[in-house]
Amino acid sequence: MDYKKEENRKEFLEFKDKILTKLNSLLTHELPHKKSAILTYWLKDYINFLNREKNFKPHFLPVYKFGQVVEVNLGYNLGAEFGGLHYAVVVSSNDNKSNPNLIIIPMSSKQSEKVYHQNLDIGKSFYDEFERKIAKLSNKAAEEVISLQNEMDNNCKTTQDILRMSKKEKESFKQYLTEMKCKMDKAESIVEYCKRCIIKIDKMKTGSIILTNQITTISKMRVTNPIKIDDTLYDIILSDNIMEHLKRKLSKTIF
Repeated sequence: MDYKKEENRKEFLEFKDKILTKLNSLLTHELPHKKSAILTYWLKDYINFLNREKNFKPHFLPVYKFGQVVEVNLGYNLGAEFGGLHYAVVVSSNDNKSNPNLIIIPMSSKQSEKVYHQNLDIGKSFYDEFERKIAKLSNKAAEEVISLQNEMDNNCKTTQDILRMSKKEKESFKQYLTEMKCKMDKAESIVEYCKRCIIKIDKMKTGSIILTNQITTISKMRVTNPIKIDDTLYDIILSDNIMEHLKRKLSKTIF
């Protein structure tokens, strides 16, 4: 019977109830606790994906570049498939705002010196790119703060100075204070962004492996970071040298 047909709705509902009963039994009694919990988490995530699907608009997301590192929710795995929340490298070569999908290769932290021949050991490359981003943000934040300090020192006004101002001068000073507030907010946002990046990198292992035999196409709904330009992984891109090595590895692994 084809349960997708509307005329079979009654039979479908009975079928659905049987499946849900089996699922509940599987999660409650048959699977090991950890596996049951992971599957339940994924069911929760999948329900959220389904709720988002009808209103999902990929043009609100960044254009993902070849070699960019993203964080993705790969869901519940079967057998040796890679599942869960992982970093991955984008290998789509022509992404655009209207494209709802991405081709990615999952990454894993390096657990030992042994690396299987089908995978690519990229050492600290990913970690180093992140460190460089943090260094740039830190320098930019310092420059903004020093610039603000110098400007405030050069335009410092005492209470007496303000009292002696004309109406026009006071309006001009108010405008100056408003502009300074905007600059201070900008500097603070850079500092906060830098802090979030530091928190992110502190949770990372230094060594990474690209799992070339796990290459897959995913919906961009699975991307959790970056989805905005101020997300921590925004503009983290592996070097051309690493990507050339990856191309050669893929040609041996797949073709």
